[in-house]
Amino acid sequence: MNAGRALDLAVTKVFSRTSPRWIWAVTWCPRYSTNLRAAFEVVAEMQRRGYWLRILSPRIPGQDPWWAGFTPHGVTGWNGRPDHEESGATPMVAICLAALGVVRDERAKAQEVKDA
Repeated sequence: MNAGRALDLAVTKVFSRTSPRWIWAVTWCPRYSTNLRAAFEVVAEMQRRGYWLRILSPRIPGQDPWWAGFTPHGVTGWNGRPDHEESGATPMVAICLAALGVVRDERAKAQEVKDA
């Protein structure tokens, strides 16, 4: 997924604590995928949920992607590789995609437990 409104709305739906009304987010939402300050609001929310961030810049700017990953505090990932990681053209996109990946994985695990 690329930077833009669709990614911003997906992140807003999951992480926004500003308004409980989804309808409000359709008309306005933070530009998580294009604004670094907004992306770090997602990082702060992930920290509140118990995850730490690792972000890597491209080895060759303009050719390689940015990488972002989240790992639960004090559980895993101490080998330097986050449990949930994604890449993107910018650090903001990588952060957004990695955070959404964590939420997707958490929901899948919860469903597995429920189904068992």
